[in-house]
Formats: sequence, structure tokens, C-alpha cells
Amino acid sequence: MDDDQMLEKTFFIAYEPPTGRIDHVRQTSAIARYLGDGFDYLEIDETQSQVDGGLYYITTGGIVPRPVFPIVDQDLVVGQEVALALPAGTVIRTEDNQEHILADGLLELSGDIADTYQLALSLWPYVDQTVKVTIHEA
Repeated sequence: MDDDQMLEKTFFIAYEPPTGRIDHVRQTSAIARYLGDGFDYLEIDETQSQVDGGLYYITTGGIVPRPVFPIVDQDLVVGQEVALALPAGTVIRTEDNQEHILADGLLELSGDIADTYQLALSLWPYVDQTVKVTIHEA
């Protein structure tokens, strides 16, 4: 039996130090052997061992929920314009994979053809989100 099998195992979250992005959860009695692998580790109890890195991240305050973008699906009529406030730096990806960065955090929507569009939003630490924009005939 090696030392890892004999000692009580503890749960740790491995995360990227600059961003708090959770990479994985590890259960081990020998965390020292993993130090220096590019991750920082936060000791957690077993009830937190199923934390979803897609929904949570690590800050100095511990494990916290990732924020969500303040936007919902949009319904517009042809010719209507709407401006929505999002966090500055949000990356907007269109269906044809064009990327736009909202330097000022203002998303301006309008359309002159009735159709439905999908916009993918991303910005760490926000949860990635897809927004459907439907343009209707007047």
C-alpha cells in the first residue's frame, strides 16, 4: 500500500490562478505531488466536490457563481433599433463566426429583413450565453 492509499484523502479544486477558472476536482492525500503543475488548489469538503466549473469559479472569497449576462432573447420589428448594455469587452459571435468585441459595452440591434439570428456572448467570468434575436415584419 502506498502512502496515498493509507492516508485520509482530501478534496481539492484545481484552478487557474489569474482567472479563477476551475479545471478539475482532485481527491488525494498527497496534494504536494501536484503542486507546480500550473494550477492553484483550494481545499474543499466532499459536499463541494461536484462543483461545476461551467457555473462557478474561484475568487479570494472562495467558490462563487459565475455571473450571467443581463440580456434575454430579443423580439424586434423591421426597422426597430434597440441598444442593450452589456459588460465592456463582451465578445459577440454571429452565426457566420464573425466576432465583434463590445469595447464600450453597448450592443446595438436592428434589422431590415425579417429573420431569426443567434448571437453567442462570451466574456470571462460570465457564463457563455446564446441570445436569439427575432426580427418580425411590421
